[in-house]
Amino acid sequence: MIELSLWLYGKPSWEMDIEGKKSIDVNMLREQGTYLKEHLETTAAIIERLQKDGWAMLEVYGEVYELVFYKEAIRTQEEAILKLQQLGIDMRCVDLREFCDEEEWAS
Repeated sequence: MIELSLWLYGKPSWEMDIEGKKSIDVNMLREQGTYLKEHLETTAAIIERLQKDGWAMLEVYGEVYELVFYKEAIRTQEEAILKLQQLGIDMRCVDLREFCDEEEWAS
């Protein structure tokens, strides 16, 4: 099975130099806001394409930084890459993980 993950956003201190600061450069916050808006717009466009193509989202239980999708018919990373290219999805925006089925482990 292939899982496709889409990064949403992380902890503010991962994205900006705010750890241990006593004052904050407000321009840094504005720049981060612009980046997040653009990033989430791109993410929304990718999700629209995935959902129209039949990708399902794994139920969200404690997912903090990403959303995870799968499509039953796609079994290998190569198939996933081809399908994503057909959908016009930039591979730099997604992370693919391939898992073996229990049946494959048994053989």
